Parts: sequence; structure tokens; C-alpha cells
Amino acid sequence: MKLSQSIICLIVTICLPYTSTATTNANVKNLLDKVSSSNYNKMIRPLHGDKSLTVAVSFALVDIYNVDDHAQTYSADIYHRLIWRDDRLSTDGSTTPPSTPFSLSGDAVSMAPSFANDVWKPDLYSPSATSVTVYDTPTPNSYIRVYPDGTVLFSQRLALTMRCRYDFTAYPLDTQYCYMPFQSYSYTASDVIYTFESYDPPVEIFDKIYLAQYEELDHSRLHYNITEHRDNSGVYSRIEIRFTFARVTRAYVMTVYFPLNLLVVMSWIGFWIDRTAIPARATLCITTIFTLTTITFFTHSKLPLIGYVKCIDVGFVIAFVYVFGALVEFALVSHYGKAAKQPRVAPIQPQLQPSNVPVVEGIPFKKTRWTFHDQPTKQIKGGNQRFKPPPKKRHICDTIDHVSKYVFPIS
Repeated sequence: MKLSQSIICLIVTICLPYTSTATTNANVKNLLDKVSSSNYNKMIRPLHGDKSLTVAVSFALVDIYNVDDHAQTYSADIYHRLIWRDDRLSTDGSTTPPSTPFSLSGDAVSMAPSFANDVWKPDLYSPSATSVTVYDTPTPNSYIRVYPDGTVLFSQRLALTMRCRYDFTAYPLDTQYCYMPFQSYSYTASDVIYTFESYDPPVEIFDKIYLAQYEELDHSRLHYNITEHRDNSGVYSRIEIRFTFARVTRAYVMTVYFPLNLLVVMSWIGFWIDRTAIPARATLCITTIFTLTTITFFTHSKLPLIGYVKCIDVGFVIAFVYVFGALVEFALVSHYGKAAKQPRVAPIQPQLQPSNVPVVEGIPFKKTRWTFHDQPTKQIKGGNQRFKPPPKKRHICDTIDHVSKYVFPIS
């Protein structure tokens, strides 16, 4: 008894692969016959004239790169999968209505990528894409599988360059929200309805994506939903994927804000330099203004020309006000200091003319030095004590420098 059972098991084990191979070959032949028959038209969608066709979609995000603030674009490398049911491709004679989610049960027939050109497939596209590239090295990165009940699975790897509407109001403390929409180009919602697959999540990230200027992208910064898009030609079923790009501010602190504050403080050093050292103070003020201008142009060269004020613009304006204020202070000190060095012209004293002096006959006229006293001279008590001159009054230039030392940093 045991011997007969062992023989039966051996026969089944040997014959089963041949049976499976024969079944697969029969399914492939049957499938090719259906596609090449006159009853199949790839220009007509499944369930045409009956009801709308449900197409399940899922995405796998491989990488995001080339996030360009100036062009307001980003590039993405994705896999997208489309699943729908076409009863015309059924090889088991099943006529049961399609279920959502799709079961994907049975032995699928894997066909060559070129087979996708011979059957109907959804015309999914992205309205925000500026360029789409299908990977074809070393072979086309796509596949198509047909299940016995007519369910079709189509997958493809794409490289997309997407537009994104950036908002630079809070730059460089900003967070950008970029959308990747997908919808049918010619089929309205009454013909094709898109939904997500039963996978959790339907939009998958292979690994954390690290970007140069933004925080790492993971599932917490990824959102997706099903919506509708309405335009003049009708209402379309749309899939929207939203990426949250949070900018890294640490780099801007070290390359923009720290040098900016350092330049402002450096412009205040002139308040401690002697007011007579005009070349030193002038060089310091002009150097800080030129350096501040260079940093401003370098920072704005990475951004497009924007018609509204950004957060970093406020910082640059404040820095320019402080540096320009230091330059104005230097101009005032230089002006008043130059005026103080000009010699004062003593008033001309009237001289006594000889005609005003009485002439005595026989005595020749002789010039005499006259001394006038407003009041009689008083003797100072304690004649041994040295006379102390009154304290020297502070010059207005020194007062301006002294006040600026405290007003600029406190403000």
C-alpha cells in the first residue's frame, strides 16, 4: 500500500510541471488569438457603452532629485502600476463583474513589454509634467501580466520633471508643497475612474530620500488622495500626490545670517577709531557696504525674479540701514571735524589815527602802545597757588561717536 502511494506521488511530481507548462502555453496561445481576432479592438475601452471602468493605481517612489528653486521644478523617479479588467482577454470564460480591489488570482501570463501596444490600456498622464522619460536601458523597464479572468497588470518605470508653484514669502524659512497629479487625458469620469490599490500604503517610498536643501523625505511628508478635476471638456478622475519640502535653515544661518550680522557689527568698529583717521574709517564703511551687496546678489541669484517681499529681504534691508547709518555717522563726524580745524580770523581792532591825538608844538609825534583795562587788576589770594585753566569742552564729533557706540547696538 505504501509502495503504491509512493509511486503515485512520484508520477504526479514528474508530470505536474509538464501539465502546468502545457496549461500556460495554452493560455498564451488563447490570449494571442483573442488579441489578434477581429472581435478585439484596442481603440475601445472595456465595458464601453455599459458603465465606467475602474482602474486601480499604485506608485513606488524611488528618488527625488534636481529640486531647482530658480526654475521651480523637481525631478522624480517612480514606478507606477495600473490594474484593470478586460473581459475580452479572459481565458477561463469568466464573466463575473470585476471586484475592487482586484484579486490577481490564478496563473498570470507574463508577456513582453511590446504586448502593451496591442491591448487597450489607460491613457494616464500628469498635467504638471514638463518631460517624461521611460527607462529603456538595458531593456524597457516595463511589464504586462494577464490573469485568467481578464485582469491586466501593467507596470512601468518613469523619470518625470514636474513643475511646482513655489511660495518664497518665508524664504529661507519656507516649506514648499509640490503636487504630482495624474489623470486620464481623454476619458472623463463617466468612462474611467481611478482608485488606489489595496496596498498599504498605495504610494510607497523605497527608502528615505535625502535632498541637498531640504529635510529628508519620508512617509510623514507624503500625502495622497483621489479627487476630481473639472475643465471645459468635462470632469476627470484625478490622483494627487503631495510632497512636503521643508527647507534646511542651518546652512543659511552659517552662509547668510551669520556673515550678515558680522558685517553690521564690523561697521560699528568705526565708532572706536579716532575721528582723525579718515582713511581707515572710510575704508571700513565702503568695504562693509560692498561685501553686503555681494552677499545680497549671491543669495538672490538662486531664486527667480519675484514681485513680493521675502523674509530674507527684510534681513538685508535692516542690515543695509545699519551699515548706511554708520556711513552717515562717519560723514557727519568728518564734516564737523573739518570745520573745527579751520583757523579763526581775529577781528580787526581800530587803530588811533594821529589826527585823533592832540599835537603839542615843538614835541614830535611818537607812536605809543596803549593798554586798556576793563577793570582794575585784582591780586589773587595765595600768590603761591598756580592758576588752573577751565576744563576743555568736548567736541561735537566726539559726542557723536560716543552716542553712536550705544545707540546702534541697543537699537
